[in-house]
Amino acid sequence: TPRRGGTLTVALQNDAKSLDPTFQINFSERQPLYLIYNTLVALNPDFSIRPELAETWQTSADGKTLTLRLRSGVKFHDGAVFDAAAAKWNLERRMDPQVKSPSRQQLTEIVESVEAPNATTLILRLKGAAPSLLGMLAQREGFMISPAAAEKFGANLGQNPVG
Repeated sequence: TPRRGGTLTVALQNDAKSLDPTFQINFSERQPLYLIYNTLVALNPDFSIRPELAETWQTSADGKTLTLRLRSGVKFHDGAVFDAAAAKWNLERRMDPQVKSPSRQQLTEIVESVEAPNATTLILRLKGAAPSLLGMLAQREGFMISPAAAEKFGANLGQNPVG
């Protein structure tokens, strides 16, 4: 049975500026982020893509639609449900020009729109074929944070991470 509470002390060569992956720019921030957050897909040691929060995915024949089937029953550390609406919120947050995410340009060059037709289906409408997108979703662009925590902590989410 997991025990709640306690203190985790981590030593890194460089400081992390924020534990909000939306604003991650330093390579040194990735190590703690991978311990806090899950990504939509993950990388195997040989850099092939494997399931993570998305169990399966399919690209349309024209390469302009990526459909991800998400795991059900997943919760964030704060108890909020992870579903397609939460994944959509995360991607749209990064792509929002008002948010000023460093990963905005990488996503907006590829992604036209994001849809969540039901709790376990996430659809990315793409501007064209994007063979690099799945690899991006295994990294900072794919880290999923709790929308409820982002609302609660606002600008202080980076000091109160909830994955």
